[in-house]
Amino acid sequence: MTLSAHTGQEDLAGNGLENYVDLALCGHTHRYETDNEGDLYYAQFGAYNERIGHITLTYDLSTRSVSNTSISAISKSQVENSVIAPDSEISSIVNSYNEECREEA
Repeated sequence: MTLSAHTGQEDLAGNGLENYVDLALCGHTHRYETDNEGDLYYAQFGAYNERIGHITLTYDLSTRSVSNTSISAISKSQVENSVIAPDSEISSIVNSYNEECREEA
C-alpha cells in the first residue's frame, strides 16, 4: 500500500506506518530524498518538477508482501534533452484547445 502525504519523512517516521504502508510519498519539504525505515520506503522528488520519480514495488504473491523496492529519479534537464521534437499535428490540436480556453476566460 502507498501513502501520499503532504509532510516530510521526519513527521511520519517511528509511528508504526510500516505495519500498513510499503511506500510513503512525501511532499511538504520540497527536498529530493529517498530513504527507508525497515520495510517502509520514503520518497520525495524535490519541487517545481525538478525531477521525475520512478518507483517499482515488486509484490510476492506467496508471501503477500513487497519483496523488492527500487526508487530512482531523473532530472528535468535529462527529460528535456531526451524529448524529440513535438508532433506538429498534436501541437496544433493542443494549441487550438489552449486558444479556446483563453477565449472562455
